[in-house]
Amino acid sequence: MITFRCGHCGKSYEFKFLPIPDGGADFQCSECGKTSKVIRKGNFVFCVVEDGFKGEGEAATMDLTDSFRSGVENELSDEEVEARLQGLYADLPFDMEFLLGVTEGLDNGTTFPIRSPVVTIGKTGCDINLKDPNISREHCQIEFYGNQMIILRDLSDMGTTYRNGYPTTLASIRPGDTIQLGKTKLVLIQNPKKIEGKG
Repeated sequence: MITFRCGHCGKSYEFKFLPIPDGGADFQCSECGKTSKVIRKGNFVFCVVEDGFKGEGEAATMDLTDSFRSGVENELSDEEVEARLQGLYADLPFDMEFLLGVTEGLDNGTTFPIRSPVVTIGKTGCDINLKDPNISREHCQIEFYGNQMIILRDLSDMGTTYRNGYPTTLASIRPGDTIQLGKTKLVLIQNPKKIEGKG
């Protein structure tokens, strides 16, 4: 388990799995929208603001074995995926937050919070714009259907979207799955949302 607080507003985050390169990763807070740097020091994680550690007491041991990982088993055909989508409406789960973390490519170390149920990924004019010159302007999109399904849909004309190393045009994905487009690899991260009670 990985826990830390935003260095700007103090919002607490808790992750089952979070890829952090040796040089650290830029992390955009879903609460205040500001960017901090998350750095791994041995088995501890720190949120850094302006070259100094803040909230060192919030560091926690990383346990990568406790990550969400899914294989390529239970692979569904495009037709089966479309059939399962019938009657479902795109909506983000109320109890979870999702992010995309870049693990390889020019944007390596960047984490993108997901704020809408349909997120386009590409080079320009998308919800998530990557620096990779080897991807299409609109390359793929991720669709959230509440707690029912998460879908990866290829939008490129080259058919070069991969899930867990396998090419796909339409696939059901889960937290921990890797997505590759061009020379960029991303991982879908799930974070339990803190539900604050009325007080």
